Amino acid sequence: MPSSIKLAREYGDDLGLLFVECQGATQDKQEAFAWKQKWMGTQAMWTTERPFNTGSKGLPNFALLSSEGEVLMMGNPLSMHKKIEEAIEAEIAKARKAPSDSPKSLKSAWKAFGKGDFGKAVTAARKIAGKGGDDVEAANAAIATIEARAATKLDQVDRMIETGFVLEAKGAMKGLVKSMSGLEAAERAASIAERLGSDQLKKEMDAAKALTKLEKALNEDGFEPKIVKQLEKFAGKHSGTKAASRAQHLAKLADSV
Repeated sequence: MPSSIKLAREYGDDLGLLFVECQGATQDKQEAFAWKQKWMGTQAMWTTERPFNTGSKGLPNFALLSSEGEVLMMGNPLSMHKKIEEAIEAEIAKARKAPSDSPKSLKSAWKAFGKGDFGKAVTAARKIAGKGGDDVEAANAAIATIEARAATKLDQVDRMIETGFVLEAKGAMKGLVKSMSGLEAAERAASIAERLGSDQLKKEMDAAKALTKLEKALNEDGFEPKIVKQLEKFAGKHSGTKAASRAQHLAKLADSV
């Protein structure tokens, strides 16, 4: 587990991690245990429901999936750490490159996409499509893929906002408005950025900033009575915000330790 947490911190958004508790613990007990072990504070997700069966009967075991959902590796991670890291690196590099069947004319488009510049990528692909010829179909497919990836990025930000993770949403939006210039998603990106800076979310934003400090303390010291009381006080002070609901939930987790 410590190695997986290290990977989560190292790769950030490039690696999605889902930890599955499969020994009968409740969701609350699982979450409380993770806080106690100082395993929180990353973008990794936790669940008590297996997304699929790896076929392994021992613990720990893992499955590494590609960005398309293909199973790349499975087994006991304790004996495969180096191979897992190498596979992750290869998959991240692959995701940033052009598809293997992409024509050379779209090289600059995919290069821009790999750097996160959606607008520049689509502009380059549109130029190829506008020239006509054999690469039109590939150019249009590239445009559709890039537009879809941009929309998915914004979907993720929307989910962060709706669940109260507004600081994370603000961080995820950094540079996105500029990078999506010229896309179908450009107007939506600008609207989300405007919403994050609005008075409507100021109360939520202030509460989220304050809760971050308490979560840091919780991750460092566990469910100390002093921290639990601070969480309860915070929930009352910031009542009505999603951050307050989260603080209240964290305080109740102390009973599950």
